[in-house]
Amino acid sequence: MKSKKKQKKDLINKEIRAERVVVIHGGDNLGEMPFFSALQYAKDKGLDLVKMSDSDVPICKVMDYNQEKYKQKKQKKEKVQALKEIQIRPNIGENDLMTKINRARKFLEQRHKVKIVLKFRGRELIHLDDNVKNVLNKFIENLNDVGKADSRVPKERARVSVIINPI
Repeated sequence: MKSKKKQKKDLINKEIRAERVVVIHGGDNLGEMPFFSALQYAKDKGLDLVKMSDSDVPICKVMDYNQEKYKQKKQKKEKVQALKEIQIRPNIGENDLMTKINRARKFLEQRHKVKIVLKFRGRELIHLDDNVKNVLNKFIENLNDVGKADSRVPKERARVSVIINPI
């Protein structure tokens, strides 16, 4: 059975259950006041009363709730991962390689960096230099119009990597 995280729902306006609240508006602490006075103050300003913390006397902030939720959503979208990784093998088929190249092209057009990882197994390591030149150079040449190979990451045990930045 999967457990679902319970999302904390912000309490706004009449959803707040308290007799007295501490009110903050625009960084100024307006002090402790009866709940209905605080709600009336928020309505007079054309804003919402939002419960920020739960304590004996809840702390509430006077703000435009919809605008705040919009800003939070926008910030979440901006945190999208900027580095995409594509893994290939040295003896990859021609059509499979073109599929990976097209995938990398889409990422670069969306302004993401692409890390190409060439993975080796067993005896493939013997022909390391030939494989790197053939496969990685072909990959990089096909993406020259949308990206530029920035740097080769130092060879790890059985992996060679290249990072391609969008133009």
